[in-house]
Amino acid sequence: MPLFSYPRSFTLIFLFSALVSSAQPSAVDSLKRELSLAPTDSIRIDLHIKMANVLTAVDYKEAMFHATNAVALSEKSGLDILIMKASRMAGNVCMKMGLNTIAVEHHIREYNIAVKLGDTLQSGYAYFNLGAVYLALEDYAKSRQVQFEAVRLITVGYALQQKPLPDLIPLVFRMNLANISLNLGEYKRSDSLIRLSMPMARDVPGMESKLLSLYHIKAMLHLKMKQPDSALNALRLSRALAEQLGDDAGYTATFLSTGEAYEIKGDDLSAIREYSEGYRRAESINGLALKQLSAEHLYKLYRKIGRGDSSARYFELFTTFQQESKNLEAKEALMRQDLQRNYDRMVAELSDRDRKTRRGYLTVIVLVILASAVSLMGFLFYRRRYRRLQLERVRREVEAKRLALETERLQAELDHRETELERIIMELNKTSLIEGLVAKPDAVKPVSGRNILDVESVRGVLTTDLKTKAWEEFEYRFQQIHSGFYERLRQLHPDLTLNERRLCAFLRLDMTTKEISDITGQSIRAIKMARVRLRSKLGLTNTDQEIFNFLSGL
Repeated sequence: MPLFSYPRSFTLIFLFSALVSSAQPSAVDSLKRELSLAPTDSIRIDLHIKMANVLTAVDYKEAMFHATNAVALSEKSGLDILIMKASRMAGNVCMKMGLNTIAVEHHIREYNIAVKLGDTLQSGYAYFNLGAVYLALEDYAKSRQVQFEAVRLITVGYALQQKPLPDLIPLVFRMNLANISLNLGEYKRSDSLIRLSMPMARDVPGMESKLLSLYHIKAMLHLKMKQPDSALNALRLSRALAEQLGDDAGYTATFLSTGEAYEIKGDDLSAIREYSEGYRRAESINGLALKQLSAEHLYKLYRKIGRGDSSARYFELFTTFQQESKNLEAKEALMRQDLQRNYDRMVAELSDRDRKTRRGYLTVIVLVILASAVSLMGFLFYRRRYRRLQLERVRREVEAKRLALETERLQAELDHRETELERIIMELNKTSLIEGLVAKPDAVKPVSGRNILDVESVRGVLTTDLKTKAWEEFEYRFQQIHSGFYERLRQLHPDLTLNERRLCAFLRLDMTTKEISDITGQSIRAIKMARVRLRSKLGLTNTDQEIFNFLSGL
C-alpha cells in the first residue's frame, strides 16, 4: 500500500511533532495560587484561560475544566471581549482533544462576537482557527473556503491598525492550502504553493519546523506524481532538518518515504534497506504506527521478490501491530467519550448552578408574596421527576455505548482470529511446496562431501515436522472460529477418515478444488474423487444439496 494512503498519521508526524510543549509544574502551581486569591471574575477568567493553555499538552481533562470555567464565567459577566477570549481557548483545547464538533461551535461563537464588536482582525483569527478545525475533520473544500476569508479579514485588520502583516500568516496559509490541494488531487496548485512558501520558510528565522513540513508535503506530492528522484531530493533535505531539530518521529518517517521512492524506481533492494532502517528506528522510539507501516511494506516487498520466510515473519509482525493499533484506537475512542461526557457534565453543572441561583431568588419572592408551600412542593416534585427522567436517559445511553464497545471488541477479536487462520493456510501452502521439493531428490544436487543418506534424513524430518505443526495450528484456529464443528461431524458420521474430516474443514471454508489441491499437494483429479466419496458418505449422492450448504448447517 502506498505510503501516502496514510495521510492522517504522517501529516501529524511531520506537521505537529515539533510543536509539542510541556507544562512546568512551578508555572501550574503559581497559577493555582493566583486563581485561589483572584478578587474578581474578570481576573479569574484570565487565569482559567492561562491554566487551560499551559495544561493542554499534559492533562486534557484539567485543561478542559479550566476552559469550560472560563466560558461559563465569561457568559455570566456578559462581557463580549471575555466571551470571545474564552471561546477561542475552549475551541483550541477541544481540537487538540479530538472533539472537533465542539471546537467548531466555540470558534463560530468567537467569530460571531468579533463581528458584533466590529473587530476585523479578531474575526479573521477566529475564522483561521475554524479553518484549522475543518482541516482536521478532512473537510478540505470547506477548510479552503474558510481560510481564504480568514486571510482577507486578517489583512484588512492589520491595514486598519496600520501594522504590517506578520510573515507567519501568509506562510501558514500557503502551507495549509498546499496540503489541501495535495489531498484533493490538485498537484500543480500544490506545487505552486510550495514553491511560493519555500523562500519565506528558509529566510525567516524560527521557521525551521514549517520548512520541515514543506519538505514533507513536497516529497508526498512527487510520490503521488510518480517522480521518485524529485521525492528523494526533498526527503534528503527533510531528513537532515528533522535530525537537526531532534524530531525523531519525522526523521524515522523519512526512511519509509524514501523506501517507497526506491520502490517506484524499481530498486527493491534499496527499498528494503530503507524500510528495514525505518523499522529499526521505529522500534527505538516505540512508534506503533511507524512499526506497522514498516512491517507492511517489508512483508509485501519480500513476498514480491520471493523471500517467503522473511515475508511471513514481517506479516506476523504486521498483524500483531495491526491488532495493537485497533486496541489503541478503541482506548482513544473511550477516552474521547469520557472527555465528551466530562465536558457535557461540566457545562450542565455550571448551567444548573446558575439556574439554581435564579430559582432560589424566585422561590423567595414567591414565598414572600404568596406565602404558600404548595408551589414549593410542586416545584420539588417536578424537579425530582425531571431528575429521574434524566437519570434514566443517561442510563440508557451508557448501556447503548457499552453494548456498542463490546460489539466492536468481539468483532476485532474475530477479525484477528480470521487473520491467524489465513496465516496458517499460507503456512500450509509453504509446507506443500517444501514437500514437493523434498519429494524429488534428483532435483537437488548433493553438496560435495555429503552423503545422499543425510539429504534423505533431513527431507523426512522437514516433511513430518512442518506438516504436523501446520495442521495442528490450522485445526486449533479453525476450531476457534467454527466451534464444535468437528464434534458434530464426528457424531453424525463417525466413519469419516482424518483426511476426509480435513477435506470437510476446507469445504466449510468454501475453498475451491484448486485451492485445496495447492494446500494438500494432491492433484485436482484426486480432490474431485475425494469429494465424490465424501458426498456418498454424507448421504448426499442422490440429492441436489451442495456439500458447503450441508456443512454450514452443522
